[in-house]
Amino acid sequence: MSNNIMGLDLKIDEKYIGEIVSNVVKSSIVEALGAKDKLVHTAIKTMLMTKVDKNGKVSSYSSDNKFNLIDYYVHSTVTEVCKEMALEIIQENREALKTELKKQLSSERSVEAFTKSMIDSTMERLNNEWSPSISVQFDKNSRY
Repeated sequence: MSNNIMGLDLKIDEKYIGEIVSNVVKSSIVEALGAKDKLVHTAIKTMLMTKVDKNGKVSSYSSDNKFNLIDYYVHSTVTEVCKEMALEIIQENREALKTELKKQLSSERSVEAFTKSMIDSTMERLNNEWSPSISVQFDKNSRY
């Protein structure tokens, strides 16, 4: 590489520049690794102190930031594990659950409670002067 500055021809070896840049980068990495305790301390402090909303994001509305970041992650992980376990138990006991549910729903007490609830709900809707409407739907494609 050749530079002409104020009439002087300076020849700089590109290999030499590459070595200098490489040494600076290596020094920076070594310095950063030397401060690993400080980095770990800062990361943990951030996890403990950062406030987030119910979705784990820092909201622009401070009133939404009700949870510590670490609490959010622990809660999310435990919730996910509970869901997986519940689904596993339900799948293993599917037939027994169906039989018991059918038995409970077919009992006279359940039928009376369901009928009373349906009539009360219908009357409440009809008494509402703003929107008296009734809608009953059964979805054949439902999981249940």
